[in-house]
Amino acid sequence: MQRHRERRADHVGVGRGDAVGSQGGQGDSHVALHAQLQQLIGKIARYNLERMQYAERWRPVLSRTRVPVGVVWGDRDPIAVLEIGRRLAEMSGGPLIVLGGVGHYPQMEDPAGWTAAALRLCETGA
Repeated sequence: MQRHRERRADHVGVGRGDAVGSQGGQGDSHVALHAQLQQLIGKIARYNLERMQYAERWRPVLSRTRVPVGVVWGDRDPIAVLEIGRRLAEMSGGPLIVLGGVGHYPQMEDPAGWTAAALRLCETGA
């Protein structure tokens, strides 16, 4: 679990040292972490705005396709919650495979589980 947190911290740009207070004094660490969190919040806000802006480009395609589209989703995704995965699967007419204990990057957080889910979808034709 610790390695997972470290990989996630690295991915979003929060350094391990900043998160545990190993740079200078504890106050310095908190200031650095605060600055990094402000940047991260800005990135998440921009990401969400882009998702809203471009969603109508691809969402309608899901309901019009004649080929079922399988959806693999993590149940611990803090950005795109599980309900979004359910709706996408419903719109596409394809199955939803939920990976337990996995967040926004299932292919990175649980490569074996994600691969197994993708192969299962390929075998079923979704």
